[in-house]
Amino acid sequence: MARGSIGEHTLTLMDAMDSILSAFSNIGFLLRSVFAGAFFVVSYYVATHARLEPEKIEPSSLLSVAFPVALFVGVTAYGIHRSLVFPIIEACFDLNGCINWRAKNGRLILKSTVEKLLDRWKRAVEDKQKTDSELAKRLTVWADYTQLQYVSALCVVLGAFAGKVVTPGPHPPHGPLVWATIILLLAALISDWRLRAVDEHISKQINAAGTPQADVDRA
Repeated sequence: MARGSIGEHTLTLMDAMDSILSAFSNIGFLLRSVFAGAFFVVSYYVATHARLEPEKIEPSSLLSVAFPVALFVGVTAYGIHRSLVFPIIEACFDLNGCINWRAKNGRLILKSTVEKLLDRWKRAVEDKQKTDSELAKRLTVWADYTQLQYVSALCVVLGAFAGKVVTPGPHPPHGPLVWATIILLLAALISDWRLRAVDEHISKQINAAGTPQADVDRA
């Protein structure tokens, strides 16, 4: 077989692998959107029912109604969060004061834990030249789950609000929804803060070594 043909087949195979990886990435986004959107469905149900009677929920309605609604709301809420909410959080977390605090004693994650994480991630790479790329991937996965927590909290709020609009009048106590929102939001904020601390630690090491910085997507 001619060298040109081998090269063409290799490029075709690489393109196919890139397409497969891209598809899995899209599937992961859709699954996270459904998971976050499920909080909207549950929140809406809690906000519109004085008594919770899950035994009366028909399994068929979960697939025909709840699943599409969860997917639609999850994707929409993700867009709203990334466009309107997260830029404010990001701007606050990236203030010089916050960066300096994280660099000193405000990382919310022990330095020894950071070093263990980086050592574990680096050992997972066979080709040491791809270490920066592997670290970027790990941080991006971390960021994906942080965004999931943010969007889940937003979906709880949207579900409760939709329930109040659709069914005006007396509503059951929203204590569980309030606590769910607080817990999800607090978990997201802490995770985001820790992520930035690790990212900045890696950037500091890379800059000190004089090597190009990995392109890390926190979003």
